[in-house]
Amino acid sequence: METFVTAYLVVWFSLMLYMLRMGLKQRELAQQIDELLRQLRSDRLAADDLAEKEDEAHARAQAA
Repeated sequence: METFVTAYLVVWFSLMLYMLRMGLKQRELAQQIDELLRQLRSDRLAADDLAEKEDEAHARAQAA
């Protein structure tokens, strides 16, 4: 009986460590996704600004 309890505790502890590790990995991946989304938004805004400036320059060139 003592061996069974020991084995049970070893398995339980191993599962808890595994779940903790997976939780930490999930948090890390979520942070990476958030950072990528921030970069994407920033790049998209920069591209929109550049396109707007190019349109203005093109309009000025046609008006001149």
